Amino acid sequence: MSYLRRPFGLFFLILMLVMGLQIGLKKPLCIDSNIVYKINNIKADITETIYSCNQFKKVPFSIYLYENLNSLEARLYRLEAVLTQLSINDKYQIAIDNINKTQLSELNNGIQIGIDLLATDRLERALLQLTLKNKLNTSNIIFLETLSDFLIDDSKYQNPVSEAFGISLKELNILEKRKISKNSKSSQ
Repeated sequence: MSYLRRPFGLFFLILMLVMGLQIGLKKPLCIDSNIVYKINNIKADITETIYSCNQFKKVPFSIYLYENLNSLEARLYRLEAVLTQLSINDKYQIAIDNINKTQLSELNNGIQIGIDLLATDRLERALLQLTLKNKLNTSNIIFLETLSDFLIDDSKYQNPVSEAFGISLKELNILEKRKISKNSKSSQ
């Protein structure tokens, strides 16, 4: 009789070990980004938070952040590509404000953006402007907005460059863009 109970006990032990490993090694809700270390979703009664996956912090589950995580990661990945070309490795915090839905403000080490503005490209522009402001030590708003527009959405600048040089600006990296702009200034 004792031989019949051993397989069931062994099966139960293996099942418990697998379930324990699943719970212990479960990846928490996190953002896979090298430029954002924390995202807060500020509501009237609660603040939901997720951290970078590199920090491996356990947080309570957030339905809103879970549903919008893939789109946020894709948008931040495009911005990360621009910042990598500029050799910038800063990390920022994003606060999504559900109370002041159209507000955009600068925090100590990040930005606070309203939920309505999050649907536009203001997130990328604001993070890039903050990065450039810190790296260039300038507070000239017009210069920062122009430079961030150029780096984020260069389709506005593609036609004059394409017509003048016969190449698409989107195919060039930042150093080649700088070389073209220097050549065009020296020829004037």
